[in-house]
Amino acid sequence: TASTASYTSMGGALTFTGVPDSMIVIITSGYNPGSILKVDDLSLTGGNVGLQEMAKKLGFKVYPNPTYGMFSLEWESTTNEDVHFVLTDVTGKTVMSKEMGSSTGTNTKEVSIVDLPAGVYTYALRNSQMNKIGKLVKE
Repeated sequence: TASTASYTSMGGALTFTGVPDSMIVIITSGYNPGSILKVDDLSLTGGNVGLQEMAKKLGFKVYPNPTYGMFSLEWESTTNEDVHFVLTDVTGKTVMSKEMGSSTGTNTKEVSIVDLPAGVYTYALRNSQMNKIGKLVKE
């Protein structure tokens, strides 16, 4: 059966309809990178999906998170196409950007952020086959 989700902002509404277990909704603030985006009355129905389960379904993990300086990126790839990794701080400033080799199957790369201050960072791992975005906390 199909599921439906609605989003309303400043008088406008957007409705998503899809098959359960096939919809990913990412909410970001596109007008002012690094700004705080307030989400009120967000309702997800149709089952419980935790972060670990979601990461498994997406074939992507970042661990440990939070980190003290070293963390691993793990992803599944169907091609040998390199991926581009970008890490930004809360102001939207890029603090790290690098190309990483990728091969078919499971890929794991260790990343060091020991020289960066403690805080919350946004990461993106992209190529023509994927676009993974998330938060990383450095303690």
